[in-house]
Amino acid sequence: MPPLQRFSAVIERPLFAPSRRPPLQASDDSEGAWSSFALAGIIITPDSREALIRHGSPPAIAHVREGQDLEGWVVRSILPDRVVFAGGGALHELRLMPKPSAPSSGNAPPARRSFR
Repeated sequence: MPPLQRFSAVIERPLFAPSRRPPLQASDDSEGAWSSFALAGIIITPDSREALIRHGSPPAIAHVREGQDLEGWVVRSILPDRVVFAGGGALHELRLMPKPSAPSSGNAPPARRSFR
């Protein structure tokens, strides 16, 4: 199998992102970036709350739960649209990027029909 470095285009052009570009890093910190984290996804079930966080260099995806530590930041809470981290006496949020707007009717794929 080839070395992982040969697959860097997968990270640079994520397969499941509509734009094929990595998500922008989000932060509520007005003084600048507080981490290299980017929120890739949130999973909430009746039994658990989990988040997928892109971090590091080269970027990697971490699967974290509430209470876990990631690069010195503790996952304080996972909500449907954001993850709250605590560290150094401060709280910071990562928010999900808004979904792209629905395609216009001219660009929408045809509705699926069944014929009998």
